[in-house]
Amino acid sequence: MFEAVLQSAVRICEANFGTLYLRETDAFRAVAMHNAPPAYAEARTRALLQPPPDAPLGRVAITKQVAHIADIRTNRSYVERHPFVIRETAVEGRYTECICADRAAIKADTPDGDP
Repeated sequence: MFEAVLQSAVRICEANFGTLYLRETDAFRAVAMHNAPPAYAEARTRALLQPPPDAPLGRVAITKQVAHIADIRTNRSYVERHPFVIRETAVEGRYTECICADRAAIKADTPDGDP
């Protein structure tokens, strides 16, 4: 079921790949991925993730609204070299994200500069 939802979201967003997260109290667990690079998939499935508040996933957790980050390099957590954000951009090699959520979060990674 998760895979079908995620595959549709990736297609609709015209994304390169996507991840479906479930929220567990103050952290997130990746429960499905579609077309994710192997290094990204391995890094995201090791443990619960606790993103900083200005990271896309952190924003979704706080606002319960769609978060679109045109260039993560302008975020404070990137500038301050927060490990969660730096590790994500190093593995993915891109800086544009769109995340939507309620109890689950779908992360669609688009080519740089695309919404």
